[in-house]
This record gives sequence, C-alpha cells and structure tokens, in this order.
Amino acid sequence: RYLNRHGYDAIGAPSAIEGLALLDGEAWRVDLVVTDMVMPRMGGRELFLRLRALRRDVRVIIATGYTDTEEKAELLKLGALGFLQKPYLLDDIARSVREALQPSAHH
Repeated sequence: RYLNRHGYDAIGAPSAIEGLALLDGEAWRVDLVVTDMVMPRMGGRELFLRLRALRRDVRVIIATGYTDTEEKAELLKLGALGFLQKPYLLDDIARSVREALQPSAHH
C-alpha cells in the first residue's frame, strides 16, 4: 500500500511460492521484486535463484536482519541489486525501490 501511494504499481504475495506464481503468470509486468531473506518454506536465497532462472532481467532487493556478508556477497555477484538492512523505515523501502528502478541500476 505504501508503494502504491507513492506512484508504484505494487502487488504483494503472501509467500515466496505465490510470488513466483505471480511472476511466472505476469512476467512482463514485474520490474522489481522486494523480498525477505528468511521466510517459511522458501528462503530469500532460493527465491532469488528461482527468480533469476525464470527471468534473468528481473531486479531483486532483499531485506534481511542478518549480517552474513559472505551470503550477501554471493547474491550481489549473482545479480541482486542490494539489501535492505532491518530494521528499516518505509522511506528506506521507497528509496531502495526508486534507486533500483533507475536505468543505471539494471544489470
């Protein structure tokens, strides 16, 4: 809702699996995925890898409360745009989304 109020056409999914189904069904509409690193049934790393396999050009930001720099470095190397460090403010999400959607942020 916050992103929609700020001019983005944002949709949400209650789980990683449902998010993948949305992307698979409407892949042409999705420019950016914001996800969490730790979720039930499928974590952020697995979701990221499946997203990249499904659509190589989708941009991904991952929220995390962990500081595992090795895993972050791996995901950045694989094409994640960045991380939102928890706790974060709604303005942090808006800023990250705005930056991720800039043409220069696209890998």
